[in-house]
Amino acid sequence: TTVFALLTMAGGWRLVACAVLAAMGVMDCATGASGQLAPPTRLSVEYLLCGGPMPGHVDLRPIGIDKPYPRLQWLVAIANSSMRGIRQTAYQVLVFQVNRVTKQATQYWDSGKMVSNRNVYVSSDYANALKPLQSDSDYKFQVKWFSNTGLTSEWSETADFSTALLSQSDWSAEWITSPTPTKSRREHSRPTQREVSGVKPNAEPPRSQMIRGDFTFPIVSRLGIVRSRLYVSGLGYYELWQNGAKVNSQRRLGPQTYHEKRVLYDTYDYDVALGKNTIALRLGPGFWAHNGNPSLWAIAQLHITASDGTEYIVKSHGKTSCNATKHSHGTAAATMTELHSTWLVHDDPCTFSDMYRGEHYDARLEVAEWDSPSFNDQSWNMAYSPVGAQCTVAPENKPAVLGCPASSGSVISAIKFASFGMPSGTCETGCMAANTFTMSACDAKNTTAIVEKLCLGKKTCRVPASRKLFGDECGLAVQHLSVSVECGPAKSRHMEEDRYSGSVIMDLPREADLVQLADVASPEPPHIGELSSQPMTHITSPLEPVEPVSVKQISSNVHVYDFGINAAAVCLLEIDNVPSGTVVTVMKGEELNENGTVHNQLSVNMTSVYICRGGKLHEAWQPSWVYYGFQYAQVTVSGPPLENADEQIKVLMIPMTSAPTSHGYVEFKEPETGLLNKIQAAIRRTQASNLMSVPTDCPNREKRGWMGDAQVTAMVAMWNYDMPAFYTNWIRSMNDVQLAGTKGMVPDIVPGGKASIEGTTDATWSSAYPLISFYMYQQYGDRELVREHYTGLKAYVDYLTTTTDHDTGLLLYHKYGDWCNMYPRPQEITTTGPISACFHYLIDLQLVSGFAGILGLEEDAVKYMQMHNNLLDPFHSHFYNASVGGYVDGTQTVNLLPLFGRYIPDAVHDMVADNLLHDITVTQNMHLSTGAVGTRYLMPVLTQLGRPDIAFALARKKTFPSWGYWMTQGATSLWENWSGKADLTHPPAPTHDHIFLGSHGSWLYEVGLGIKPMLPGFERISIRPPLTYFNNNTITEVCRQTEGRMVLDLEGAEGSYDSVRGPISVTWLQQAPDANNTVFIMDVNIPPNTNASVYLPQRVLCTMTDGQSVFPPSENVTVTEGGKLIWFDNYAHWPMVPGITSGGLLGLENAIVFEVGSGTYHFEVQEVN
Repeated sequence: TTVFALLTMAGGWRLVACAVLAAMGVMDCATGASGQLAPPTRLSVEYLLCGGPMPGHVDLRPIGIDKPYPRLQWLVAIANSSMRGIRQTAYQVLVFQVNRVTKQATQYWDSGKMVSNRNVYVSSDYANALKPLQSDSDYKFQVKWFSNTGLTSEWSETADFSTALLSQSDWSAEWITSPTPTKSRREHSRPTQREVSGVKPNAEPPRSQMIRGDFTFPIVSRLGIVRSRLYVSGLGYYELWQNGAKVNSQRRLGPQTYHEKRVLYDTYDYDVALGKNTIALRLGPGFWAHNGNPSLWAIAQLHITASDGTEYIVKSHGKTSCNATKHSHGTAAATMTELHSTWLVHDDPCTFSDMYRGEHYDARLEVAEWDSPSFNDQSWNMAYSPVGAQCTVAPENKPAVLGCPASSGSVISAIKFASFGMPSGTCETGCMAANTFTMSACDAKNTTAIVEKLCLGKKTCRVPASRKLFGDECGLAVQHLSVSVECGPAKSRHMEEDRYSGSVIMDLPREADLVQLADVASPEPPHIGELSSQPMTHITSPLEPVEPVSVKQISSNVHVYDFGINAAAVCLLEIDNVPSGTVVTVMKGEELNENGTVHNQLSVNMTSVYICRGGKLHEAWQPSWVYYGFQYAQVTVSGPPLENADEQIKVLMIPMTSAPTSHGYVEFKEPETGLLNKIQAAIRRTQASNLMSVPTDCPNREKRGWMGDAQVTAMVAMWNYDMPAFYTNWIRSMNDVQLAGTKGMVPDIVPGGKASIEGTTDATWSSAYPLISFYMYQQYGDRELVREHYTGLKAYVDYLTTTTDHDTGLLLYHKYGDWCNMYPRPQEITTTGPISACFHYLIDLQLVSGFAGILGLEEDAVKYMQMHNNLLDPFHSHFYNASVGGYVDGTQTVNLLPLFGRYIPDAVHDMVADNLLHDITVTQNMHLSTGAVGTRYLMPVLTQLGRPDIAFALARKKTFPSWGYWMTQGATSLWENWSGKADLTHPPAPTHDHIFLGSHGSWLYEVGLGIKPMLPGFERISIRPPLTYFNNNTITEVCRQTEGRMVLDLEGAEGSYDSVRGPISVTWLQQAPDANNTVFIMDVNIPPNTNASVYLPQRVLCTMTDGQSVFPPSENVTVTEGGKLIWFDNYAHWPMVPGITSGGLLGLENAIVFEVGSGTYHFEVQEVN
């Protein structure tokens, strides 16, 4: 009877056959195909792909992992692409430690068989049972997986990774800088000053510096080098060379962090030669200097392993204020042999650099081969380090004595000299207990300076008649001598220059010589926190250079270049055969004046200045430490007109970004001009221009990590780019700011200056902390991030609670509201600010409750959800306005927020929704009126209400205000406001490279294409194209208005997303009935170790029947997959097809839903009239 019942079920024959074949080992019932499992692929550590980048991926290998229990990840793979329904049920991870010399791998970890379907960030699965990884060590790991079919894969190939310096005690190198930092010198212009984001600009930032670290690796018979690893950082930015070769050919600007808590360093494989070596760096100011730091700093620590197993260390070091040699060793250096190294500094040819005002470079000051071991560095200064050290008593045989006033209670602690034509540096000295200082020979070349003078404690020093200065024994002329005397711990006095000539100077009488002394402060130690390994890409130039689309001559030596796109970039100048000293000035802008010159609509003069070295040489230059947002560049050349300007000067745009690898794309098939694709391209370009180590507001004005801009567009970035490492770093910066003493508060800008930390916060902006943490969990399944930040997230919500209204418990404090909406300021702020702040507080309470649930913290989960629930009635009572049938004043944003949060009582929900739709379609004549906040929720709410047609009508609108309007005005990026112009309501002039009004970019993927995670990390996926979001009522209403046309004025879409579980792809197309009456086609790829709900439209095409526009009867709708019938007569016949596990109608929605396993599927919907 049981067998008979089974056989009489629809498709029962297939179930029996599958069971028999499976028992024979021929075929598996779930997959419908025979085949074997493939080993795991794309192994990664802490989001970084092992084994080098895949095609098109950024090369950021995992050689600087700074976690003792790192996140490990892999992709489940199958050998036969026709296999379906494959899932991982367990895995096993092996980690091996690699001997540096023999390269032998010894097993370090064995997770054992872990019963889990997780292939994403699994460190928490085994961390408590295994020993931590060791610092500065090499490892391999491999994985195998067990499937739901009972099969086990082969082991993956081993994937290499290395740890960085896991403890601060592993650092023994010192931060070094110039002993006398030089202020920048601007050439031929004075850029305007401007206060940006509460940070007063440093009027004269420190000048860029060049640093050399020379050391010699011993040349020993049969001794080679098997491994060398360099750990390095620079404040603000740095570039690195090894023995004359640049380590990375691209420009690299390091990430912004809150330096007081954390500074990032990089890890490099470094080629050390036998014999002489040079580590060379250029330092540039960047945000470090803009935040008020007067000196540039670098730190470098090189670990070398010789073929005999000996470990060597080279570390940056300088001279302290008392010039004692320091002997501090970190843990990593304890068993290493230190190689003697000399670290010298010199001013860079970049004479001025400021993130907001531009960069100036004098090529005449370039120093040839400064980065090579053979360079003569005699004129360079010894680097300075602020690290304290115990002063040692000097030997007795010192030839000179200097004294400080006894009453000052201080000692002369340093004498420094510099010269041209003779070696320079700082004399090795000791500190005496008394008020005396003795000085001996100053360097290895026996150059000796002997000065006898009396420091009177005033601003003058009398130089006695008898002063002896001895020339260099090698015969170099003493042309310039500068002596600096420190008479106390903080003040330094600098004696004016004395100029001499000749190789030997003896007994020069200067009886009445009084030398004025100027106060020169020693460099203050950098106020920085711990060193942390760099987890993400620098700001680089990974994109192809952009040629100008046109060049317009304004005057004889003034040309304007139009590059055709607006982007964050710099200009590359290529110059031939111009006189030495010729000044080339490049001003950038987003618009042109009526006369064709570049219009600088900002109060910041973004200008680059290059002074040619000449000599009939080819010169190529681009700024090193800045970037700009622009489309146009105005190039002015000094001097007489060039003979052949077009050939002598060429200009290219070099786009800049720290956007990681592209991870998604979506393209739409539209009836007309492809407007949606233009908008999507503009979104991607604008996003890339504003992913600059932090998510910035714009690349040309503030360049800061505004939290509000970032939280409304974070999901857009995650769909377009591979963002987990990027956001992990930025979220950590949010927590860094909290740890600086904000009592849980997170400011509106992260990282920001001291002013932003000491201020207040708008919850709409600072909610980026919990919101982006949630998006990371949703998109990437990263529980570790939730675990790491739960304390900070909880502290943040607790802080917000302390700022709520005493009577209502609502959070009403605000600063920005729905920024840049269609209403005049301050109305846009005062109207939308309180409800937006309170809405985000409610969301934050929900999220922290959810995070507590993820971590099993039941008490917290209940507490914060109860706090949330207790505020729903006060929220409605406070903001609901019965006179407008909605919230506050009934405009779009104030109704969108409670609709999205589902904070509206059932009794008034439909009225609020209807009034929102009426405002959009009638009052605003099918236009939006939202700003930064409302736009984020506009499209999701319209879709939620069953009106994807209105959402797409707004997305494809071409009249003001709309995204399409921008495109009709020639935009290639997104603008700061809907008009793109300055007006009385939105000063100052808006930029044309702002991302926050592009938050609907995530909706283009989730609804336009139809991909969305249903469980964290895409363990379960929703494939739901826009037609399926209509409900029965709305689609019938729209059908009546279409007069026999498609209810959605969009032909189709295609795209993919590279999820953490593998690529997901969708192509859907609606069409007029073909010969088979097919009106809708959809191809889907679901990666292994996932399953999906696939939604297909039940109604697609309206037809005219008896003068009315109606759909065919539902029983006339059929669905096939791969040519096999799986739906007819309103009933699913899913057992006929492998991989499909169930099917049915979705309530009152226009959707037939099939549950499917992994695999590739081809669905077709037929409608028969």
